[in-house]
Amino acid sequence: GTPVAFLLTEDKTVEPLQEWLVSVETYAGISYRYITTDDSNVEYKAIKQGLGDHVRIHLCLWHIARAWNTQIKSRVKHDNPVKRQHLQAEARKAMHDIMYQPDLRTARQMIVDFRLFCQEHSKLLLEYMENNYFTEDRRLLRMKSYRQDVYYGAMDTNNYVESWHNQLKTNHLKNHYRARPDRILYILTSSVLEAFKKEEFGAIIQVGRKTKGQILDILRRRDVEAMSDETIEKHVRFIEGRCTVLSPTNSQQFHEISLAVNLIQNCDCEYFLRYRRLCKHMLMAIRKFPILRLPFNNHFCAPSILGAAATATLMRTVTEEIKEDEKNEMEKVDQGKAEHEREQRNLKERLRALTESLLRYTRDAVVD
Repeated sequence: GTPVAFLLTEDKTVEPLQEWLVSVETYAGISYRYITTDDSNVEYKAIKQGLGDHVRIHLCLWHIARAWNTQIKSRVKHDNPVKRQHLQAEARKAMHDIMYQPDLRTARQMIVDFRLFCQEHSKLLLEYMENNYFTEDRRLLRMKSYRQDVYYGAMDTNNYVESWHNQLKTNHLKNHYRARPDRILYILTSSVLEAFKKEEFGAIIQVGRKTKGQILDILRRRDVEAMSDETIEKHVRFIEGRCTVLSPTNSQQFHEISLAVNLIQNCDCEYFLRYRRLCKHMLMAIRKFPILRLPFNNHFCAPSILGAAATATLMRTVTEEIKEDEKNEMEKVDQGKAEHEREQRNLKERLRALTESLLRYTRDAVVD
């Protein structure tokens, strides 16, 4: 990404951040859809009050995982050190799976299973999760299953921003953290912007250091360039006004590429749905139809975007169904617990009766 605006302030309250966000939207022409941030009440209130409810807030999954690890170490206890480490690892894996599970219904069932685990091993951890993360509004902020319509890369974490902050302090400010405001403005408008222009230009002409994703894009381009014209002609075709590509690895599967005039918007293949990156099918379509173009900076659209009202209705329906499933599961658990308690009481009664019989028999034997 590229920086759009900078905020210099010593006031860490809601008002300066709210005003800054509105100014960026007004004067820079930025239309907000998603914002990824830390779990900060100030930032949350500033976004909601300044931009409204139509902007979706996502919490950084890496920061959430770090907070969870801290709570697991302090709340999951056991007298046996080996058993304690095993329980902590099990809790850590369960919470990680809940966070990154893409299917909403499966994630809800995993939450039910995690509650049962915590009721047995750590009620303190369950109390923390119920108060901070398992409420419905908090699930929307930090679970992957609620982000399946987000088709922009690097939206799950804000670590890239923190990495850039480190570069700003180390390379540009030279660790002069108490520089005067005029010097900071000069550095931002000269050194910082020039560095980003150079980086953006290098990405366009494909020179300089590359990320893993950029390297994979280059390798895919080479694979497509190595294909023969006969292969491209056989695999890429227009069917009923739609651009379809026969999978190079599965001769029975076609993938559809959505177009807006001559601009490629997305592909329905598994690779694109998972990584939101350039796929071979797009490159094959461009090879056959050179008039096709990719969006700027590869910012693709989602394969299917429901309207706001339809999305809200669908989410309510799914949420109601899953809440009903959770209620039924908890009722089953409660019934199982009640039955187990009855069995325990009956067993205690039988043991007491047996003990009394043995005592009477012993007293009678001693008398005789």
